[in-house]
Parts: sequence; C-alpha cells; structure tokens
Amino acid sequence: MLADAVMCLALNIYWEARNQPIEGKRAVAEVVMNRSYSPKFPDHPCDVIYQAKTWPSGHPKKNQCHFSWFCDGLSDVPTDWGAWAEALIIASHVWNDYEPKVAPCELYYHTIQVDPEWAMRFEPTQIIGDHIFYREKDEKDCTSPSFRRFNFHGQRW
Repeated sequence: MLADAVMCLALNIYWEARNQPIEGKRAVAEVVMNRSYSPKFPDHPCDVIYQAKTWPSGHPKKNQCHFSWFCDGLSDVPTDWGAWAEALIIASHVWNDYEPKVAPCELYYHTIQVDPEWAMRFEPTQIIGDHIFYREKDEKDCTSPSFRRFNFHGQRW
C-alpha cells in the first residue's frame, strides 16, 4: 500500500507540477492526500488520482478525469528522470508527513491558464507557481475528525 500510494502521488506530482517550485509540488500532493481524508472523495490516494468518468468497459473517458494527465490519451510513463526522482522524494515526504503542510485544507487547484466554472464554488486560498488552490467555502476546520477520516496510511483514526 505504501509503495502504491507514493508511486501514485509521484506520478501526479510529475504530470501536474514538475515545472513548479518545490512548494507547488508539495501542494499538489497534499491536495490528493486532503481529498483522501474527505468523505467526498475516495479513501486512497491512487483512487483519488484515478477517479474518472468511465466507459462501460471501465476505461476512462478522454479528458473526463479529476487529473487531466490520467485520461489525456498520452503515455503516463515519466521521461525526465531527474524530475521523476524529485517527484518520488516529494511524494514520500508528503506521504510520511515529514514537513509542515503547504496546503493543509485545499481540495482543488487549477493552473492560471484556465478559468474553470467550478472554481467559483470554492474559496481561493493561495497561488503557488502557476496553480491556484482552493478549499471548500463552508469548511471551517479541515483538521476536524470529520474531515480527517483516514491517516496517511489508509487506516481509520
């Protein structure tokens, strides 16, 4: 389970944020972890990342995923080995909660190049690199037990 979670987080960091500062890479991974704690999303980081609308065959519909790289029709195999190594290290640090959080309550983000309609439903919290991060507007305390349903290792509190 540990290896799967770190690999999934690393792939998401690589494809979503490899050109971002370290804080941006961490924030992207923390969004995935925050979603895995929320009752609105799947419990495991891999399930969060691979959440998508699917065909009856189970294959994801092109461009209908929470994280666009997963269903864009392109290869998901990293090719920049330096960026991949960095993504693996950051994923491990986020999974193991080694550093203070950059995005402790955020559940959503997008690049500044787009203006998705869903963004107006959430509260923007910060911009890191070229990503805007958001939290739920009505979420008063994202550290509450109802929000943090699972710890980093997929075990119930």
